[in-house]
Amino acid sequence: MKSFFAILLFFVATVVPVYAVDTPLKNAGFAPSNIWYSRSPFFSGDSIRIYTIIFNGSSEDLIGVVEFLDNGILIGKTDFSLASGGRARDVWVDWVAKDGKHTITARLSGVHAVGTGGKKRPIVLENIETAKNELAIDFDTDRDGIGNTDDLDDDNDNVSDIDEIKNSTDPLKKDSDGNGVSDDKELKLIEARAQTATGTKNLGVVENAMSVVDSKIPEPIKEAVSSGSNIVERFRISEGYQFKLAKEEKSKEIDALNERNRIPTEAISTQKEKPFTETVRTEAEKPLAYVSYFVLAVLQYFFEYKVIFYVVVFYILYRALKWVTQKIRRR
Repeated sequence: MKSFFAILLFFVATVVPVYAVDTPLKNAGFAPSNIWYSRSPFFSGDSIRIYTIIFNGSSEDLIGVVEFLDNGILIGKTDFSLASGGRARDVWVDWVAKDGKHTITARLSGVHAVGTGGKKRPIVLENIETAKNELAIDFDTDRDGIGNTDDLDDDNDNVSDIDEIKNSTDPLKKDSDGNGVSDDKELKLIEARAQTATGTKNLGVVENAMSVVDSKIPEPIKEAVSSGSNIVERFRISEGYQFKLAKEEKSKEIDALNERNRIPTEAISTQKEKPFTETVRTEAEKPLAYVSYFVLAVLQYFFEYKVIFYVVVFYILYRALKWVTQKIRRR
């Protein structure tokens, strides 16, 4: 009995964890929808193959064209032939991903039934268009597999994006000024020179008084104040940067909406009743997109300009403190 429990314990301690740490394999198994991609995740600039699947459960052999569209604009097409009797096959086009929001669809056009002797006749299918597959494509500047939106250090130079913005360096370039010295090394050199200069300069009356006051403040209090101010400042910079990215994304979305109205006639020639409804929907989305852009621009301005941000923050704190004080006095 003891040996049985010993073997069972050994199995649980060694074999089971091996299976427990296995992560599910993505982008495999059943097709997640009728549009899928050659790999996931992918980023702006990557060469991707877009797939869909067609099915023929009729008694007719079919030929035609599968057209792939991005935001309603044709990006590629593939000829197909499919025998009758429940056959299915995948078709694809190659595409270079671009950053921004995308709605990928596929549709059938020029479908013909092929009869005896290869005679063709046009045929209308009940289901000629896939469901919409919506995705947002991000940049991955340092190619580390993490999009810039989620990456804390976009250029992988050991300086966080927040610190780069704070120090006026480019978070997307390892060497912002192109002088051959990375931002990481330059910032360390600047900090070292600042410490040296502080240690060697002669203090004036005001500086000396401030130094005396600073020396009298307990270290825990100084550390708490410094930590708190750093947290607030990092929050301000981070939110300003995120709203900037969101504003740029919304600008691209507006450009895409405008582009839909400039689709060449031949690109929509195969659509029957869709052009009118698509135009109406586009026109309805435009005002909301412009309003969103304006709101994002205002929020970016609020977070990026330090004076405005802290004036509003301190005013809110003042009002909150005043309200709490009045509540306490009324008791």
